[in-house]
Amino acid sequence: MPHARYDLAGQKALVTGAASGIGLGTVTALARAGAAVALNHLPDDKRGAEAVAKLRAEGLNVIAAPGQVGKKGEDAKMVEKAVAANPTSVRARLAQISFSARQGDSRTAIASAQAALAAVPNDLQLTDALGASQAAGGDLAQAADTFKRLVQLQPQNPAALLRLASVQMAAKDYAGAVDSSRRALALRTDLAVAWTTLAKGLLLSGKPDAAISEARKVQKEHPDKAFGYLLEGEVLAAQKKWADAAKAYEAALARQDSSALVVKQYQALVSAGKAAEAVSRFSRVLAACAAAGLYQTVLDEGPAISELLRATREGGNLKADLIPYVDRLAAGLQRARQDRSATDSSARILSALSRRETDILTRIADGLSNKEIARSLDIGPETVKSHLKSVFTKLGVEKRAQAVSRAQTLGIVTTR
Repeated sequence: MPHARYDLAGQKALVTGAASGIGLGTVTALARAGAAVALNHLPDDKRGAEAVAKLRAEGLNVIAAPGQVGKKGEDAKMVEKAVAANPTSVRARLAQISFSARQGDSRTAIASAQAALAAVPNDLQLTDALGASQAAGGDLAQAADTFKRLVQLQPQNPAALLRLASVQMAAKDYAGAVDSSRRALALRTDLAVAWTTLAKGLLLSGKPDAAISEARKVQKEHPDKAFGYLLEGEVLAAQKKWADAAKAYEAALARQDSSALVVKQYQALVSAGKAAEAVSRFSRVLAACAAAGLYQTVLDEGPAISELLRATREGGNLKADLIPYVDRLAAGLQRARQDRSATDSSARILSALSRRETDILTRIADGLSNKEIARSLDIGPETVKSHLKSVFTKLGVEKRAQAVSRAQTLGIVTTR
């Protein structure tokens, strides 16, 4: 094989199923380009160990990572081996933290992040990962301390302050969130998230007038932008000052056409007892959307748009030339409801399937026989048959092909 054209010195890679064929070729190419590579192979496949020995004899930085991808516990072991081989590799450490986080194991993710920072002190990515893991695990006080350290490490980065403000809001430390948001805005005045957090923090601190003042400050600094008026509307709506909120949303709409703003204004007007005005305004918006050819943007507002369309039709404010457009929107909303229902069905079935049943279903989709599945999972053929019977029952099918088709439709498996 010719040498790769790229210089990958300092890079790390884990290649799965690499005992032979394309996988082994990939390992060889990466290693010859200078990368440190972990070669994954099945524990009982001697070709993997032989390939590693051969590549190391060439002076290449390759280690063996035996294990079965997808088998419970094996993925974690491979990540651990990658970290052990490169303990100061931030990328390997982040992979380890991310793996635990995806499994919903916050405690292990936190421990991995702490170990990573002990190996690579003050790394920004690892510090951020530790804070995120602590927040996910519900330890908001520790997460706040970690993000405060991140702010110290990069005092000119408003993103670190926003991370801190988010955790402070979750911990109901509204004064802290307000302070962090102000500091972020001192670095960059165009951060909508910071303005929103600032206003919400003031509102929840019992200072609605101060929140309104901040919204109007945005309006003054950016008079042609909708955001300041939207922010004022949100503060007023939170106080149930619906008529004033509707006026603020109207000012925002004058600066930016937005179906989301239309929905907010409609809800405010209805809450203010002005349903007829709400429907009349929406009818004008529909005409503008139809003229502009807007479709998906409107649908993205979901169920709230369905209610608006229903009210507009019942109110008799729909012009004849808008009926085809409204019918198309209604059909699109109906399809979206069906898609959500299918997604919910998929989630229910996936939660009903055990890990082993999902493993077997995936291997059926890959075309493996019962004996091949049994061998790959280190279980008996009769056990495979028992699991298959359960899979068929849960999917409501009778044959293997039907099971694969049903699983594909639900997005549970894909064929390769």
